[in-house]
Parts: sequence; C-alpha cells; structure tokens
Amino acid sequence: MRRQAKHAGAPRQQGAASRAVGAHLVAPSCRTIHRRGKLRSCALAALLLPLAAHAALVWDTREVQLAANSNAREIVAQYRFTNAGASPVAIVDVVTSCDCTTVELTKRVYAPGETGTLMAKLALGSVARSQEETIAVVTDGAPAEPVVLHLRAEIQPLVTLSSPLLIWPTGAEPQPQEVLVQATGALAIRSLAITGTHPRDAVTARIEPEIEGAKHRVWVRPLSTARPQNFAVSCRVTFLDGTTQEVVVRGRTAPAAARRESAAARGQ
Repeated sequence: MRRQAKHAGAPRQQGAASRAVGAHLVAPSCRTIHRRGKLRSCALAALLLPLAAHAALVWDTREVQLAANSNAREIVAQYRFTNAGASPVAIVDVVTSCDCTTVELTKRVYAPGETGTLMAKLALGSVARSQEETIAVVTDGAPAEPVVLHLRAEIQPLVTLSSPLLIWPTGAEPQPQEVLVQATGALAIRSLAITGTHPRDAVTARIEPEIEGAKHRVWVRPLSTARPQNFAVSCRVTFLDGTTQEVVVRGRTAPAAARRESAAARGQ
C-alpha cells in the first residue's frame, strides 16, 4: 500500500490519468482507485506547466534521522528544497515505501528561486526497533528520475532488562533468580507491577524496588524444574508522565548443556 501526499488548495481536474514511475501524489479532491496494487490518479493538468530541461529542485538534505522513545506514536521530518532553475517546477507525484508514512505539501508548483518544504510523518509500530523508509519525489521536468528521500527513526527503549532469559537446569533446586528492570533515563519509573504469568501455575514472581524512579528487581522462581519448559512473567511499567509500557521477563528450565550454550551465546 502507498500513501498519498496531502495538498492544500489543489483544484479538481478531469482528464487523462497521470503516471510517473509508479509513484503517486494527488490532491484530496482528486479521486484515486486502487486496483490490484496499482494506483490511478486523476490528472493535475492545470499544474503541469512546460518546463525547461535544466529546471530542478535542490534539496537541503535528502536524509533525516530522528530519535524517538519506544512509546512514541510518530515522528515528523521536514525536507526543505529550492527551485534552482530558470523555470517553474511542479511536483507531480510522490510515493512512500509503506503506508506508515504520509506526506504533506502546501503547494505543487514552485517558481524560480522559490523554496518549499515537504513534511513526512512516520507512524511508529509497536515493536521497539529502528525503522527506515523512503520517499520518491517526481517532478514534471524529470519524471524518469525521481529524487529519493530517506527517513530513519532510531527507537530508544525506555527500559532495559539485565537478562533476556533466565535458565534453571532441569532437576535442580528452583532457586529465585533476578532481572533488573532499569529506566534508560528518558523517563523515570513511577511503579512496576506484575500483570500475569504464563503458564499460570508454573512460576512465581515478586518485585523489589531497587532505586526509586530508576531500577526495580523482578524475582522469578519456577515451581518445578522436573521437566523442560518455558515460562514468562508480564510486567507493566508506569512512568512519571503516566505513560505505560509492557515488558516480559522470560525463563526456561533446560538441561545443563542447553544452559551452557545459552550463556555462551549471551557472552557470559
């Protein structure tokens, strides 16, 4: 799926379809039809002015990298450009690499020497990871040579776990093990609560505050190590600003050999 760019003040046009390297940028008043992944957009005939071949947009930057917390919903990037040519330039189409990115332009046609800004909004997913998307901008002066803009979001976790996995050897005494849940510094922790265990009757857990606002310890103990099994403890972190984040402490009972392999993989 591809996102349309929003544009204020574009008149409704009727006529032949306009295409450029599979990209699309249409005004809200224009009708768009999705058919098996293809997009047909109404022509923007009134905006397609004859341009000299040397007319071009010069971009201040084609790459933007922004940092965001893992609970952020979106990031906004701005790409400033200038018409460095001697004739007007029209932006006729824009295509984004996924429908998580939307693009806005205040106008389509830029006179010689005029500057403009393309605003891109990237909706962040629920997975705490970095994201990278691209935006292809097509002008009527060079429809076969779109300018590709890059938008990178570096997702910063609000909390970290001291261990991704707790392991008990099968047949060993099920002694409690700890995981330290620590704020990264972006937001202070108000509280940490256990919301559930899975399987329900396979593990017990309790929370011990370590440093108020920064660290909490989660103590986990399986009820039995008689056989290999996996289990998880779900926790809800509440920050001082009222936002929350779910974290999961995972554990496993496994033969001693599997425990050594797992520890080696973690560099322990």
